[in-house]
Amino acid sequence: MAMGSGILMRVIVMSIANVLLLPIFIPTQTFDAVLVLLPLLGVFNVIQGVISIFGGFLFYEAVTLRFQNQKVS
Repeated sequence: MAMGSGILMRVIVMSIANVLLLPIFIPTQTFDAVLVLLPLLGVFNVIQGVISIFGGFLFYEAVTLRFQNQKVS
């Protein structure tokens, strides 16, 4: 549940950021052109979010397995 909501928030925030910032940084991109690009950018952000979450989960599992028998002093 948390992973899905994290990915959803990433897509929402990055879509808003793209709508606001792409026309500023790329003057040839009109507001309408950015709206046409939003589905593609949304798919990119979903894929990137899944890769990031999966990598973080693997890192977490590796660290917990490595240090599960050691005491913290």
